[in-house]
Amino acid sequence: MLLAVLTISDRCSQGQMEDTAGPATVAILLQQWPDAELRTLILPDDEDAIVATLENLSGEAPALILTVGGTGLGPRGVTPEATRRVLDREAPGLAEA
Repeated sequence: MLLAVLTISDRCSQGQMEDTAGPATVAILLQQWPDAELRTLILPDDEDAIVATLENLSGEAPALILTVGGTGLGPRGVTPEATRRVLDREAPGLAEA
């Protein structure tokens, strides 16, 4: 089973800050699915780059793709918009659960 974790962070992608969210997420996933194959990537807060990466990963048919990061709701926080460009349909409430 393929799982993917994308850390979306300008500072982490530029090596200015250590990614702690991605490895923490991977650790949680491996507790549940210890034999899973994992893909991890660090991307800047760039909508087109996020879309391209999500599309490429989707071609590998992962069971789950998670995005994590620390930008929040600032002007550079474009992960929700990028994700919507790739979705076939939304599942409201799933992210909150």
